[in-house]
Amino acid sequence: MLEADGLDALLVTSRPNIRYLTGFSGSAGVAVVTRGELLLITDFRYDEQARQQCGAVARVEIEGTSVWDRLLRELGTLGRSG
Repeated sequence: MLEADGLDALLVTSRPNIRYLTGFSGSAGVAVVTRGELLLITDFRYDEQARQQCGAVARVEIEGTSVWDRLLRELGTLGRSG
């Protein structure tokens, strides 16, 4: 899908779409889909829940303050682990 549309990544902020892609049912988070990776970033309140619900399908990163700040820090690593 990404390749056909000429995209490198897709940022997902809609809770229903995040749940569909990752299985994560928490109320705070963002997901990024690349050609080789699915990343979920959520805050510290959902650490255990996120790892249980989507640890098998997505890389989970937990942020103590702002998921948006963490997203910016993670952008350079996307696609390197897959």
